[in-house]
Amino acid sequence: MPPLWMSIKMGFKRGRIITVGTCDGIHRGHAALGKWTETEAGKRSMRPTALTFSAPPRMVLDKRKPPAILTDREEKKIFLLSKGMKEVVFLDFNRSMSRLAPYIFFRDV
Repeated sequence: MPPLWMSIKMGFKRGRIITVGTCDGIHRGHAALGKWTETEAGKRSMRPTALTFSAPPRMVLDKRKPPAILTDREEKKIFLLSKGMKEVVFLDFNRSMSRLAPYIFFRDV
């Protein structure tokens, strides 16, 4: 079985500007980030892409205090697409992923 980061990497292609976030309870800050990502991607002839999580990482990291889910997967996707994203990718966050060094996550995803 390939390492976790290899299986993550296979889902992405070059030519994207990616914004990363949980995006639960979407607000104006998310909208502004989507607009910025869309603008910067356009300047570079790249595809604006949102990388979000199927469930908030806090649900995996601290099961004693699960957060309330404010926005389901379909609502997130619709909102992010309406704010300029051309692609929305959902990542299933898990304990193994939480152990990745940040630079490995960003390099390999």
